[in-house]
Amino acid sequence: MPTRKPDLPVQEYHFSVHATQFQFYLQDEDVPRFHPEQWPEQANTARLKVVPGLLAVRAARAMRVPVSLKIFAREAPMVEGRNGLYTHVIEADLQVDSGKIRLLSQRDKWADVFPIRVDRGRYRVRVYFANLHTLRKNGQEGDDFYDLHLWPVSLERPMELKR
Repeated sequence: MPTRKPDLPVQEYHFSVHATQFQFYLQDEDVPRFHPEQWPEQANTARLKVVPGLLAVRAARAMRVPVSLKIFAREAPMVEGRNGLYTHVIEADLQVDSGKIRLLSQRDKWADVFPIRVDRGRYRVRVYFANLHTLRKNGQEGDDFYDLHLWPVSLERPMELKR
């Protein structure tokens, strides 16, 4: 049986998500739906709001946007993107206690969004934002897209900060 290269995702999904109020969510299935009305300035600038069990991603437009989700067995390699088009990249942790995650928007009905099975635990999520500058004057059209890379992390892993 052929073995998979360690830097390739073990699961990969592609979505068209309606970014209602310029946002969509990656969340643990057991976390109640959350819709942040107010974004603190830091979260707005970072384009990411972190809530326990949920990451809210700030999209460039409040329309359907393409989103890919890639799940890796270990830390995902940094990528430059399609022709170097990633203009913003940010990482945050997501705790998944249920063993299932969902990618959805405010508009989606919970039952219509299929759960993605993952191991329980803490994950690092890297969000790549691409083509944010392509938003048309009407604010509804653009070539922006969003790539989310997810991998398990350990809380016990030591991190050397200075030697």
